[in-house]
Amino acid sequence: GFYGRYEFLNKSNILFSSTCPSPFDPTIYINETEQPSGNISSNGYPQNVICEWSYTTTIGFQFNLELTILDLEGSKTKDPPHGCQSSVLKIYSEGRIDELCGQEKNLSFILTNSNWFTLQFISLIRQTQEPLQGFHLSWTIVQVKTN
Repeated sequence: GFYGRYEFLNKSNILFSSTCPSPFDPTIYINETEQPSGNISSNGYPQNVICEWSYTTTIGFQFNLELTILDLEGSKTKDPPHGCQSSVLKIYSEGRIDELCGQEKNLSFILTNSNWFTLQFISLIRQTQEPLQGFHLSWTIVQVKTN
């Protein structure tokens, strides 16, 4: 089956779409300055899932992304070129693709190259029964500085 959702949040100037059913519902926050932020997580790291989330904001703004949890099977550094075979988190932005898997702590911020990003989570049949957390990504919007 297929599940899709599309909504426009006028107050925040965020355009959002998703192909993922619950429990993957992301959260979007609007603070007092009306600058939106939000988070997306894998909620229990399920198997046999392909999910995609897309966000777009006003031109002149970018997304600041922070992975606070990355705990997936595989490792790009320990097992190249097959490191992300069963699970991968992909971040797409203008002219850029980041592919992540394995276990990482204290991941730094990723600034998108444009006013949009797409996050794709692919989890096939897991190779181990090891208890893993999946991922948790937080985002905020920042204004592009012009000279």
